[in-house]
Amino acid sequence: MIVAGICLVATLGIVVMDVALRYFFHAPISWAHELIRGYLMAGIFFPALARATRNQEHIRVDILYQFFPSSVKRIADLFVAITMAALLVFIIRLLTLRLIEEYEQNRVLAGFIEWPLWLMTIIPLVGLIALFARLVADVFIAFNSSEAKLMDGS
Repeated sequence: MIVAGICLVATLGIVVMDVALRYFFHAPISWAHELIRGYLMAGIFFPALARATRNQEHIRVDILYQFFPSSVKRIADLFVAITMAALLVFIIRLLTLRLIEEYEQNRVLAGFIEWPLWLMTIIPLVGLIALFARLVADVFIAFNSSEAKLMDGS
């Protein structure tokens, strides 16, 4: 969350500075859009995914979920966590291959400053790996709590 906060403050500072320079001095910051779009927005979103999942602060459609018995809620949560983890394995693999390709080919974002594309790929990759780890931990916790309840006879 610290990384996300730093990226948010940096984004706000750059936008304020860019707007002020653009409208008062007719001299916008030429690299502002690329930096914000390519790095800072990803830095705001992806590092916060695992924490939001851990604290259940993400958006959840719970119209029917709220009426489920606790055992069905556990099964639904487990199903969602396993499904998301499986999907993340696929996405992480694709991002890793993309990262390697961008790094090996020294790809850059065309613009005033040639930003390396592999740095743009690292941010979501790290965030999604953290989210995957959180989901795997949630699955293990759910299985252990289910086993404990079965042993207690609850």
